[in-house]
Amino acid sequence: MSYIIVEDDPDFALLLQRYLDKIPDINHIGTYGGTTDAVMNIEKHKPDIVFLDINISGLDGPDFMELMDHQPKIIVVSGHVEEIMEKYDIEYVDFVQKPPTAERLQEAVEKCR
Repeated sequence: MSYIIVEDDPDFALLLQRYLDKIPDINHIGTYGGTTDAVMNIEKHKPDIVFLDINISGLDGPDFMELMDHQPKIIVVSGHVEEIMEKYDIEYVDFVQKPPTAERLQEAVEKCR
C-alpha cells in the first residue's frame, strides 16, 4: 500500500512519516504542504491512502476531494476533535487526533487494508 501526507506543518509531517515508516507493507510517496501540489500528485501517483490535515493552506476538505478523479482512502489527522468533521462532507476511513501515537496510526492503516 502507498500513502501521501498532506500536512502544512513540516515538523509534524516528518514525525508522522517516521511513525508510518515503521509499519510494514506501506510506502511513502510524498508529503505536500498545500492542496494544489497534493491534488496533482495524488492524481499522478494514485496512492492507496492519504493522511490529511483538514486545516491546511489552499482548499478545504470537500473542495479538495472533488478535484480528484482518484479517490484514495482518507485518514484525517487533526488537532481538532472528530466532531468538527461533521461540518465537512468528506468520507474518511478513520480520524486520528494530534498528536498521534505509532500504535494509533497502525490501527488507522489496518482499517484501510
